[in-house]
Amino acid sequence: MANSIIQKNRTNQKNSTSVKKSSMKPSEIFRRGYNFAVYLEGKMIPFQSVSGLSMEMETEIIQEGGQNRMVYSLNKPSGSEKVLTLSRGLLTDEMEFTLYEPGYQFCKEIAVYVLGGDGAPVKSYYMRGCTVKKISVAEMNASSSQIVIGTMEIVYRTLEEDGSTSNSAWWRP
Repeated sequence: MANSIIQKNRTNQKNSTSVKKSSMKPSEIFRRGYNFAVYLEGKMIPFQSVSGLSMEMETEIIQEGGQNRMVYSLNKPSGSEKVLTLSRGLLTDEMEFTLYEPGYQFCKEIAVYVLGGDGAPVKSYYMRGCTVKKISVAEMNASSSQIVIGTMEIVYRTLEEDGSTSNSAWWRP
């Protein structure tokens, strides 16, 4: 009897976990962050990871005088810098500290493209006013056989995006 109950549960689980067609439209499928391309001054350079694509605004809170029931939030100039961090495995003949040394200012914008399954860009991010802040090489350890990773931190002034569609959850009319 116990075997028949277990068998029945397994059959129900198989039926309930069968693949169902998504009710989402093809244009609403989520973006994947593992397929991307980075262009520095118009040249595509492969990177292992990209981070620091963010926008934020600092605010100052002011309380109204008298009974102090009202609180106002005012925009304040940003006191923090925006830093794009790019990491990649270093090639044997690469001169990572001479090509883009700290203080180097990019003449053109830096572009990060999120690519779809067919390799075509589905989303674009553009950074302008970019300057190399820091270049570092990851720890080298004799007890592990890892690839040497180089990291470049780039300070940018503006971040613009392209490729948002009007059916996005974040869209404003």
